[in-house]
Amino acid sequence: MTRPTIRRTLWACRMRLLSASLLVFSLACQVPETSGMKTKDEHSIIEAVPTSAVVADEGLPGSWFPLSSLAPAARAFEVGPQEDESVRGGLLLIPPWWGVNPAIRNVARAFAEKGYRVVVPDLYEGVVSTSPLSAELLLRGVEAKRAESILDAALAHLEKTAGANAASVLGVGAGGGAALETARRHDGLRLVVVDTATAMLSPENAEGIKAPLLLVVGAESAAFHADRLDAIAADLERLGVDFSYRRIMLSGNVLLDDHAPGYSVIAAEEAIDAIAEAIEQQRSEGS
Repeated sequence: MTRPTIRRTLWACRMRLLSASLLVFSLACQVPETSGMKTKDEHSIIEAVPTSAVVADEGLPGSWFPLSSLAPAARAFEVGPQEDESVRGGLLLIPPWWGVNPAIRNVARAFAEKGYRVVVPDLYEGVVSTSPLSAELLLRGVEAKRAESILDAALAHLEKTAGANAASVLGVGAGGGAALETARRHDGLRLVVVDTATAMLSPENAEGIKAPLLLVVGAESAAFHADRLDAIAADLERLGVDFSYRRIMLSGNVLLDDHAPGYSVIAAEEAIDAIAEAIEQQRSEGS
């Protein structure tokens, strides 16, 4: 590579870093201070953390509510049967790198229709990504301890409203790693589900999980071919982890992320049915 080419490459890298830094600064500066305000640009939608429950999508079930036990408060999306109704169980749904966007809220509604009370914590605290660039930057910018606090507060709320020790955790895409971490911190979960082709599902990061662990993955995923799945299952069995997997036909990578390569509405519906079936099986075995 010639010196002029190296200089041009370095200049391009510097400009990309500058652009990324300006985007992060822009996202931080645009978060509204007044409940209910919303701003939007080509990379993201930015909303305020509400001070009380507010409807998330007009005409559809589900609302944003503040996790008031935290300082500063964070927000989460909640949908499902009310406390005085029949609740089949609780589900902590950790979203992919886009944040709590309309698509993942619809996934939550699909589980709610099956009788589950679903809470989706917002780890980006008011920001929803609409581009891969902002998604990557937002994910990198999540502070680990703050994220743990948000997830723990959301799970505590869910267990209070859906029944203690009756909650399951589902991590979608980049949320898969957070699901495994949450499961290591909490005993008594009914089921831990990972829907991802990128999370490092290995003996190292699954060790210590006491709840049954289910991986749902598209059958066309190159990352999780049948031989690798069998090898993972054998490794986790030696560690005493109750692991199983479900391959969903006609789908590629992450099943419940409508931006993922190979996404299929039919496969997503099948994955939701498979997860609900697995939760119900654990519920019946534990009763």
